Amino acid sequence: MALFGGDVRTIPYQSPDYSGSVEAARGLANARAQGIAGGIGQVTDYFKQQGEKKKLIKQSDIQIDAALKLFPEMSSVLQPYKDQIRDENVSLDERSFIASQTGDFITNSLNMMKIKGAMDLAQEREARMGASAGAGGAGNEEWKSTGQ
Repeated sequence: MALFGGDVRTIPYQSPDYSGSVEAARGLANARAQGIAGGIGQVTDYFKQQGEKKKLIKQSDIQIDAALKLFPEMSSVLQPYKDQIRDENVSLDERSFIASQTGDFITNSLNMMKIKGAMDLAQEREARMGASAGAGGAGNEEWKSTGQ
């Protein structure tokens, strides 16, 4: 036994330290769980947004119907707008954007209709005044020819 010639130390078995690997694995698992939860949240938000867009389109449709009941003469302007909002071949995003403009579109259409009506009245008034001035002018010619 003198082969070693010194103190023999016994070192107890030390298990390897895996704490760094375990923490990394936990972090990765948490990140994946958060990623999945975030993905689920994004899907939920997407469907919520789609529902809101469909709701906006439906409200727009109701606004147009109400405007058409009040002003049937606007059907040539509002009906194509309504058809475009209802067209399933147009993307939901585009239809909802158009629907978000419905209130302004109806207001602008009404204002244009008022302006056109006012212009028509002014033209009629001018035509009547021109006709009465023409008739009055003929009467004046008669009066002048009689010498009175």
